[in-house]
Amino acid sequence: MAKVAANGKAEILDEKFMPYDLFLNEDDENDIDVLINNLNVFYHWCASRV
Repeated sequence: MAKVAANGKAEILDEKFMPYDLFLNEDDENDIDVLINNLNVFYHWCASRV
């Protein structure tokens, strides 16, 4: 389980409930590349759930 903000900041709430194909990086929240990657990964994961 995780929360992803609109700006790409990710907060992992409970790793054991995370989908195996969703990889979010919450380590370096000030790196724009990390934030954009979090959003891209999350949007792709959501789109594949249809």
